[in-house]
Amino acid sequence: MRIERLRIPAFGPLRDIDTGPDPLPGFVVVTGPNEAGKTTLLEAIRTLLHGIYPARRDAHPLAPWDGTEGEILGDFRTRDGSRFHAHRRILAAPWGRLYRNDVEEDLRNAHLPPADHVPREIYRQVHAIDLPELTRLQQGNAWNAIRDRILAGMGTRDMAPPRTVADALEGGANALWRPDRRSRTRDMALGTEIEERTADLREARSKDQELREARDAVDWGDARLAALRRERAELAERVRRAAELLPLGARIRHLDTLRREAGDPSELATLPASPRERRRELLEIEEGLEAEVRRFEAAVSEAGSRVPPPSASEDRILELRGELEALRVEATGAEDARQRARELAGEAVRVQAEVEDLATPLLDDAGRWLAPPRRSELLAALRAVALDELRTRLVERSAAEARRAEAEERLSLHRARPEVAPPPLRPASTVRLLLGMSALVFLAAIAVLLRGTADSWIVLGALVGAVALGAAAIRIRAGNREAAAGHERALAERRAEAQALEDRLRSHDRAVSEASAGVGRCVAELPLHPERVTEGREGLATSLERLRERLRELERLHSAVGAEEERVVGINRSILALVDRLQRAEDFRDPDQDSDVDPDVGPDVDPDPDPERDPAPATASPTPAPAPAVALAPLLTRLEEAGRAAETRRQAIREVEDARRRLEEAGTRLAEARGRRETLDDALRRITREAAGSGTPEAGPGVELTAHPTPAHPTPGPGSGADGRTEPSSAVEVAERRLEALRQARHLERELQAAHGSLPELRIRVREAESEWHADGTAASTADLARAHARIEALAEEIEAAATELQRNRSLLEQVDQVLTADLLESELARLREERTIVRRERDRLWVLARVTRVAEQRFREAHQPRLVRRAEEVLSVLTRGRYDSLLLGDERDPGALQVRGSHLPGALPVESPLSAGTREQIWFALRMAVVDLVEGGGEPLPLVLDEVFVNWDPDRRGAALDALADLAERRQIFLVTCHPHFAREAASRGAGVVELAPLGRGILVPDPSETPGRDPESRSRIHPGTRPDLQEPPA
Repeated sequence: MRIERLRIPAFGPLRDIDTGPDPLPGFVVVTGPNEAGKTTLLEAIRTLLHGIYPARRDAHPLAPWDGTEGEILGDFRTRDGSRFHAHRRILAAPWGRLYRNDVEEDLRNAHLPPADHVPREIYRQVHAIDLPELTRLQQGNAWNAIRDRILAGMGTRDMAPPRTVADALEGGANALWRPDRRSRTRDMALGTEIEERTADLREARSKDQELREARDAVDWGDARLAALRRERAELAERVRRAAELLPLGARIRHLDTLRREAGDPSELATLPASPRERRRELLEIEEGLEAEVRRFEAAVSEAGSRVPPPSASEDRILELRGELEALRVEATGAEDARQRARELAGEAVRVQAEVEDLATPLLDDAGRWLAPPRRSELLAALRAVALDELRTRLVERSAAEARRAEAEERLSLHRARPEVAPPPLRPASTVRLLLGMSALVFLAAIAVLLRGTADSWIVLGALVGAVALGAAAIRIRAGNREAAAGHERALAERRAEAQALEDRLRSHDRAVSEASAGVGRCVAELPLHPERVTEGREGLATSLERLRERLRELERLHSAVGAEEERVVGINRSILALVDRLQRAEDFRDPDQDSDVDPDVGPDVDPDPDPERDPAPATASPTPAPAPAVALAPLLTRLEEAGRAAETRRQAIREVEDARRRLEEAGTRLAEARGRRETLDDALRRITREAAGSGTPEAGPGVELTAHPTPAHPTPGPGSGADGRTEPSSAVEVAERRLEALRQARHLERELQAAHGSLPELRIRVREAESEWHADGTAASTADLARAHARIEALAEEIEAAATELQRNRSLLEQVDQVLTADLLESELARLREERTIVRRERDRLWVLARVTRVAEQRFREAHQPRLVRRAEEVLSVLTRGRYDSLLLGDERDPGALQVRGSHLPGALPVESPLSAGTREQIWFALRMAVVDLVEGGGEPLPLVLDEVFVNWDPDRRGAALDALADLAERRQIFLVTCHPHFAREAASRGAGVVELAPLGRGILVPDPSETPGRDPESRSRIHPGTRPDLQEPPA
């Protein structure tokens, strides 16, 4: 298992530690000055693997001192390639989370699952060590557990070590029996208990007779006391039932009497609670309804007298109500139409002015084209114009004119530029002079050279001068030719540029002409001013479009005015036709009203409109009300009067019908009230006849009710005796007495049922209580109850005396019973003797098993110990370059001994002084390297943390150890902690990654990879100071 990333936001003095996103290598060197937190980093790794100890924040020595929460995070990769993320916090209670395969697990304070095969204490002793801990491998209980696990249990965690089993067996045997008499063994305890029980047996045999007599007395006292208590309870229960149930017998008998007086309840079911009051109430209701019937009959007569007679003329005009209402609405519509016509005419005048303003600058002879006959032709021509195409042509012409103006300007600027001046040339005489001088100097030099009279250097200089003069002359001549050729080229380019500008200008002239022709074709049908066609811009299309819209609006207004006038004429014709039809009828002829209005033409409509002039006048003036409206007004007035008369007649008829309906309702209620009263009288007669026939003393013979005669007229006269309504007092009294008896019986029955349950069961209980006192069933008397109370008191005194005697006998029995009986003591002695025999046999068995276990453990160690020793000898031989090559571990007599052999030694020496401290540390280091592989038992290899273990080693052996660690790092991750920079450089030269802690534990410093010789910069951790990733989000 490897730690790929370690983050420590706060732990002890460490703050904001992060090794970075790149995975840590297998061999990591942690370096830094003193108090940088290296040892704290070692403890953080142990805490991340095996939990927080001590678990509470206030007891943990490395809880942050500034009050923040201690926190450690780590990313791990196991041997099979799976990854997980661990997160622990130092809080009031342990807190830990494990994130694996996108699943969060609650660790609390448990070990990480891959590290669970190595306990925390063994990991601290073997995997995470510092220099003092290196030589303390065999001290304390940890080494014993490690040795037992490696040499005996072979990594099995569900079995105890053999030495522990043997010690437990010997301890159990010694606890059972020892040959000496000083120890308090189980065998000695059983012997003492056997002696005590023997003495108790002798005493128990002497008191056995006394115990039997006391027990008999207690049994007789219990039986007598129970009989007395049972008798007292039975007698008290009889008295209680008599006191409770005997008074209920009188109430039950009274209930039976009331039931007999009430008779059959079904006969009284139809009667009200108070027949007298109910009959009087019904008579009052009947008299009130009779008076109400008389009042409604008078109201019907009065309402009938108020109904007016019908009128034929009113009926005739009401038949025409719908047509008159429609004509009134149409008359109102005609007035609205006239008003709209005037408004439209005014709007037409305003639009006409706008059209003239638009057409005058555009059209040639605008007045003639805007007249009504030619205006339609103008609008048709405007509609035929493609304004979008016209706009396009105008834009093209404007663009072409702009391009032509630009071309003219560029041509004028080109013509205004000065002519190209010829370049200055060197004279030809100068060239010839230089060539001549060059030839003379050359010839003179040749001549001097031939004569040999001058120095060779002078001759050489003369020759060089001659060559220079000739070259200058040739250069001047070439420059003159090049300047002349350039001047000719400039002249040709200027002539070509002028020709191109002229060609472009002619092209733009043709484009302007073509665009103007396109504009002319677009407006060919319109009578426009010629200058508007030739000089028009984009605004011409906009003006034409607005003129067309205004002409359309003017035509629409003229059409709307004509439509409104036509509507007014139609409405006037309808009104006058109806008025004429009504006036010709006999019922509606009115000599005072005539109509001189032409029914075909309205008074404010021109009968002969001129098609050559606008239908809308320049101004609109109010006109008098039209004659059709004047003729319609009297008819509407007569219609309203006829409607009021008809409504008055209908209201009178409704009042008569309402009075008749209320009269019928009052008669129905009177009949219902009379029926209810007669039903009550029939019920009272029936009860009186049944009482007389049954001989009930309360009903006198021959009692009869006088029936109320039904009068021939619904309004009988008032009176109490003449109309047969005399009250039947005797029948009412009989009914009321029976109803009262029935109410009292039901009330008493409900009280008995509520207090004592079912009434039949209560009758049975009362009869049983009355029959308990005498054989003939006579109820108990007061004397019987007094005798029963006296007997209860006497029984209480006897019970008290019997209880006192029983308590005395029981006390005596308890005193005697404190000594065990002989039978119990004899069986207890037999059990103790048998247990003592079993104890001695068990002690022998445990002792034999302990010896067998120790022998088996010795043999097992002898068979498996060489593997550990051989691995340690291999490592030691590598570290010491073969100087020490053999180790010897202690045997059964001295299990903690460790010896070393070498070729230079006379024999085996113990690993102690006079061996040097460095040599002893190397021997223990080799032994730990061997133990690390065996202690894991084939489980996940855990990181190895070494803190300053190479301080006392020479460079040669330290280099050998680093080589061994580099090889081991391929199988197991190693953290080497040191404060010596040269140690870190040596480890880095062997492929280790260097992590440098900043002072005071603030972040991590990353040295320049180039400072570490032989180290690939890409293999170093990318670690930055002060970075803190998101602590809550687990890795993906």
